[in-house]
Amino acid sequence: MHILIADDEELTRKGLISSIDWTALGINKLDSADDGIHALACAKASMPDILLTDVRMPRMNGIDLAKRLREMSPDCPIIFMSGYSDKEYLKAAIHLKAVSYVEKPFDIAELTNALTEAVSSVRKHQLQAESNLFFLRETHSKLALALTLPGVTHAPDSASEEIFHHLSQNQFFTTMIIRADQQFFRMSDELLHEFFTRLNQCLQSYHMEELHTMKHAEYMILHLYSAKKADARTLQLICQQIRDILLTYYKENFQIVLGDTVKGMEQVYESYNNAVLLLQSSFFAPEQNIYTPYETGTQVTSAYLSQLPEQFAQLLSEKNPSTAQDFCDALSVSLHGNRNLLPNQARDLYYKLFLALLDAQHEAKISSFGEISLQSPLEQINNCTNYEQLHTLFTAAVNQYFDLLKTQQTDSSTLFLIKDYISTNYSDDNLSIKAISEHVHLSSSYLCTVFKTETGQTLNQYLTNFRIEKAKQLLADPRNKVNEVAIQVGYSDCNYFGKTFKKVVGLSPSEYREKELS
Repeated sequence: MHILIADDEELTRKGLISSIDWTALGINKLDSADDGIHALACAKASMPDILLTDVRMPRMNGIDLAKRLREMSPDCPIIFMSGYSDKEYLKAAIHLKAVSYVEKPFDIAELTNALTEAVSSVRKHQLQAESNLFFLRETHSKLALALTLPGVTHAPDSASEEIFHHLSQNQFFTTMIIRADQQFFRMSDELLHEFFTRLNQCLQSYHMEELHTMKHAEYMILHLYSAKKADARTLQLICQQIRDILLTYYKENFQIVLGDTVKGMEQVYESYNNAVLLLQSSFFAPEQNIYTPYETGTQVTSAYLSQLPEQFAQLLSEKNPSTAQDFCDALSVSLHGNRNLLPNQARDLYYKLFLALLDAQHEAKISSFGEISLQSPLEQINNCTNYEQLHTLFTAAVNQYFDLLKTQQTDSSTLFLIKDYISTNYSDDNLSIKAISEHVHLSSSYLCTVFKTETGQTLNQYLTNFRIEKAKQLLADPRNKVNEVAIQVGYSDCNYFGKTFKKVVGLSPSEYREKELS
């Protein structure tokens, strides 16, 4: 808490400072001045919480100082000091609602009581201000959240009716969405207050204000509004300045998205919905952190997308890796940074391309597909958080396919059917030689003989090694628990899985994971 002491007598000022236990009162900052003019300048530079002032001072007396301070800070408690029993000064002190009026020479106990009362008054006003601010923020947040829904024609509650009616009158709105992870929005209250102070200072310089709320812990929704419609250049400058403010608090990836500008509160949903759709574009250009409707990106037609899987299948049938690479490169150029395609549309396209690759694998009788398995591409596709990851996964699979096509000896039809059946059903703990033999229409004994002859290992050995290789891939991800990995690769008994894994690999599953991740 901050106190300003104004007295033209230096001995009085020093005596006050040394005689009072300021820390016990909760006051940790003291400023002093030798007259009203200097005290007023000091107050303008750093507004005090309490004013302790002599009544009679040269150039500007304590009463005039208190009047000027009241204009700047109406709730600041004032304690007057005087060596004169002057009724006019007392009247002025009463009119200014002074906390106390103490006479010189001081009674330290009396002055301490007056200061205690002043401190109590400051704390009461601070609590009230914090309560009012919290209530106002909650009211604004509810209103901001309501504006993200269509058809809003009235305030969400009685508390927000006044601001709703005020903003309904001829205001222009532009919705901004800031996406970051939860770490940013879990900043301390002090830092968040500082962030919003700087953000609102930026907006005020353009004669704009905002209502904000949070959605799903990673989205901050800001409805910017003003009486005059902001042009595209102004809104782009605002986005850039807010980005610069964000960068002082947050160094990770984030996006700032701006919707179209609309007139009237009932149209705010249109701006919000436009921003949501534009936010989807960040999937295709994650390195960019500002998206506005005034910029253009690549456009992709549905006709173009629909023909791609068939084109890719035709290229695979030609078994030419260079033309397949050209296809991948052209695909990346056409989709990267586009503004009209949704992420799920891209995922659906790549799923179809993966299926074409799977068909080519079957056609070429390639039963093993290395680290990138085409048997369950959907999960891998859905784990991609941006287009770059998705395209990288796909091109790696294409390259792997051609590498295997070039180096792997083609299996016989029977052997391919066996391996293919195992790669599809290895997670089934009931998978057995009998089930495999029925699938390929051979007796169990003949099946085992054929397999051993063509591969040099027993069918059980192959199945075990296949499952362990899959387990090693899963263990490389620390999010997968060992017992869950066991089930995913066809072992219902976790202990048996552990013994089998150690027998094949030489390490337990936990030891293998620790070694791989170290």
